[in-house]
Amino acid sequence: MTDAPSRTQIDKLGQRLARPSYHATTDDLTLLEQFRAEHSEPLRKASEALRSLGLQPTSRTKTTGTIVDKLRREHPMRLTQMEDIAGLRVVVEMTRNTQDELVQRILAALPEGAKAKDRRVH
Repeated sequence: MTDAPSRTQIDKLGQRLARPSYHATTDDLTLLEQFRAEHSEPLRKASEALRSLGLQPTSRTKTTGTIVDKLRREHPMRLTQMEDIAGLRVVVEMTRNTQDELVQRILAALPEGAKAKDRRVH
């Protein structure tokens, strides 16, 4: 099994990919795929945690193209700082108070240190 790429390798890759005229090499694309794949297991575990609470999450991993687009749009973003490589969504009708309670239940079901980011319109 290949070692995971270092943060420095990933950030240098991001710098290359952010250049508008840069065309990714096969090695670049392989490295980017390794980086994307590192998010699969945490995403699976988080999905299982949500299912254990009776929720039905949907998941997605950002595509290579959308990663490159975001790097170019939000330059100089470091690739290791991109927060939305993979994510889960739960769509349920409920009040804000019930949402807040659900967030606390979800955080309790996730590994210690998990954080919630409130993206609701206030």
